[in-house]
Parts: sequence; structure tokens; C-alpha cells
Amino acid sequence: MSAAADDLHSAWAHLFAASLGQCGVAHAVISPGSRSTPLALALAAQLPSTVLHDERVAAFFALGQARASGRPSVVLATSGTAPGHWLPAVMEAREAGLPLLLLSADRPWEVQQAQASQTVDQIRLFGPHANGYFELGVPDAYPAAMRAVPRIAAQAVHDAVPRLADDGVGEIEDAHGTIPAANVRDGKPECNRGVAFPRAGGR
Repeated sequence: MSAAADDLHSAWAHLFAASLGQCGVAHAVISPGSRSTPLALALAAQLPSTVLHDERVAAFFALGQARASGRPSVVLATSGTAPGHWLPAVMEAREAGLPLLLLSADRPWEVQQAQASQTVDQIRLFGPHANGYFELGVPDAYPAAMRAVPRIAAQAVHDAVPRLADDGVGEIEDAHGTIPAANVRDGKPECNRGVAFPRAGGR
């Protein structure tokens, strides 16, 4: 990866992480992996952070933070099967009406369905347990693309935070998005999937 591309990935990740913090995200819970490294470094620089290697534990830890503070935490993992470990916490968050943001690295389109390692279909991974889905795409220095990063972060957090309905009952919408980074191991672009916000108990 060239220095310019590396700087762009870093700037993209820092812009997204800073935007999450400005929109009310309280904490980052990071499960390290090579493909999510740019976002891991950005989140650790922008938000109070906790490192937990077990993805399932990390998601429930973030859920506990949301229950205690009422503010969403963001959870980060690498690509492949790693984000699948979040599903129990996603389901719990939806039923409990708690905000939860999930970010995961993903492999680029050219290695999808090609038996590349740690490559699974992560699009709308949480199905009906997430209310929406966002994808930022590969980092791009074009001004309109850079402006889209904080906008999508704001939309995602807005959808995750409880709001009062007409009857005074708190409601949470949910969303699931993708955020790009780089594979620092081989220098190929990656697409980091994530931002899942389970909705209020929709029984």
C-alpha cells in the first residue's frame, strides 16, 4: 500500500470515529484483527476504549455500557465469522431496547464468493434484528465522499438513540452499516461492515 493510500485510509477512519464521538457514542469496544486495524487505531484515538478479544464478550460488554449510560457504544471486529459472534447481543439489544453499534471489517468485492479466507457474506448479516444498513465504500478523497462520512455516522447514531414516541414511551430504530478500511497485512482495500443498532422490543 502506498503512503498516500495509507494516509487516506487513516484519515477516513479517524473522520468516522470522530464523527461517532461528536454524535454521542460513549465508548469503543475493540476485538483486534489485521483487517480492522485502521478503525481500531482511530477509535482508540477518538474514544475511551476497551480491548476484548472474544467478540461475543465484547458485544455484551458494550450492551452493559448502554444499559448503564443510555448511550451507544461501538463494537469493532475483523472480517469473516468474527461478527457472527455478536448475534446474541444484537437480539438482546433489540428486545431490551438498547442502542448498539457494530463495525466489522469485510473483504473487497473481488474476493467475495472466491473461497478467500475469512470471507463470508456480511451484508445485512443480522437480518430482521437490525433495522437498517449503511455502507461507506472504499475510502475516497473526493470532497463529496468525505462529506458523506460524518453524515452517515450521524444518521447511524440518530437511529440508535432512544427517542420518545407520542405516548412518551422510548423507541429505538436500528441500522446496520459498512465502513471501509485497509487490510494492513496485504495492502488490499477492505470494506468494513458494521454499525448495527438493534431496535426496541418489537414484539
